[in-house]
Amino acid sequence: MSTGSRARKPSARLVESREHTEAIAIAAGKKRKAPAPPLPSRRTSLNAAEKDAAIQMQKITPEQARQVLAHNAEMQKAAAAQASAKRQQRKTNTAAKKTGETSPTSVARADALLAQELASVEEVEDEDVAAERPPLKKSKRASQLPPDVSDDEELAKGHGDAEEDDEVSVLGAADDLSAGIAVIEDDDGNGIEIIDLTPATPPKNTVREKRGKIGQTLFTPRTRHLLNNAKLFARARTATEEGYATDPSSAIIKDLYRTAERATGTEGEMRRGALQRLQQDIPLFEAGITYVGYSVTGVRSEMNSKAKDLLDPVYGVPGALSREGIVERVAWLSEGMNYLYGGLDLKAKKVDRNQPFMGPIIKPLISQVFFGKGKANSEARRAMVHEKVIPGNLLALVGSAVENALKAWSTGKNSETAISEDSGRESYMRHMADFVSLQEKAPRFTMQVQYKLLRAILSDTNKTHLLDGALICTPGALEGVDFAVLEASAKDVSDLENEDLD
Repeated sequence: MSTGSRARKPSARLVESREHTEAIAIAAGKKRKAPAPPLPSRRTSLNAAEKDAAIQMQKITPEQARQVLAHNAEMQKAAAAQASAKRQQRKTNTAAKKTGETSPTSVARADALLAQELASVEEVEDEDVAAERPPLKKSKRASQLPPDVSDDEELAKGHGDAEEDDEVSVLGAADDLSAGIAVIEDDDGNGIEIIDLTPATPPKNTVREKRGKIGQTLFTPRTRHLLNNAKLFARARTATEEGYATDPSSAIIKDLYRTAERATGTEGEMRRGALQRLQQDIPLFEAGITYVGYSVTGVRSEMNSKAKDLLDPVYGVPGALSREGIVERVAWLSEGMNYLYGGLDLKAKKVDRNQPFMGPIIKPLISQVFFGKGKANSEARRAMVHEKVIPGNLLALVGSAVENALKAWSTGKNSETAISEDSGRESYMRHMADFVSLQEKAPRFTMQVQYKLLRAILSDTNKTHLLDGALICTPGALEGVDFAVLEASAKDVSDLENEDLD
């Protein structure tokens, strides 16, 4: 660039800008809206090679970059001020419409703000300095605006909306201008590099909105592994502890903790880490609770389905009975809970009332659901073998399933209506109360029923070794051991804490 002392002739664009400013001043005195600024002249389009060459020849110093940022910040403040004035004007006009008056200073205020904004624009260098800046690319959004709306008006409108929401301040908007620009000097100290620091990919929502069931593909492999193991504990809890939890979500959360705490070693660390990460994402954690909850309803539905399948071979419903015969048999079986008593004689319509919870349907139903080849109820099976009994909670669930299966035939025709949560809970609670009453009045007999039922089921499935292994020691394993001598030679752990062991 030459540095001669001769005064430079103003460019055509600068002359047009000054004429426009004078027109604004005249319009402000007459309270008329100023004419729109002249559109910049279109430059002749350059081919790709010429554009690349022009960009490579450009030199922008750090000081010029800071000036650009400062200028943009001032423009941003002016746009925000203009938007604030327009909002205030809208409020004033609204109030004036209500009172039938017009604000005398509305037009003057708007023209003054516009003149102030254009005055700040006029302070920019002449065309030679402006030509040193890289050309600005016209955004696609701006080309889609209505012809009577400029980019600055759209920008001011956006800032006005942000201020109304108390989310963006004027200073904050100015600071955001430099958020994606880094000034990096080259070896000569006269270059900059513009870096876009905005993430290329926005963060994804952890939980997708889905109308159907929550599937396991929603979770990561480790979280999925944790939840699938929690399903085993949820099924076991439903079968052995509480068929219908008072607070299902809290019960499932306990199942998740139990799943993580029971595991040891690397498996335990993996489960605990997955649970910790899952709890940090509340929507995903809630989805996980729902996903595990499917196992609770699943085990109850499976028992209801098996009970329906066993009605015919055990009770002859429907069998070869007529519709009237079905109604009559169902009514008799439902009377006094006859379906859960042993000594059943369908022809004579008799049961042994001294055999409660020993009905012929109980053993096959429990065996098929919990002691088959599947692994879904493996944790429930392990808990029963460990306790050496069929829990009373499971007997109550069996009674509820059989009762609901019989109700489906109460009209002589099978009803396919699903069992509601409230209906199932009421039936379960009633059968649970019956078992607790029997346990209180005949505890030893009740324990015998529970143990013998488990042993019979294990015998039918060739798994008696599980129970025998828990009750009977290996023959000769401790033969010849003097337990008294062992006890006399041993010390308490508290005495061994400060003693070195050989």
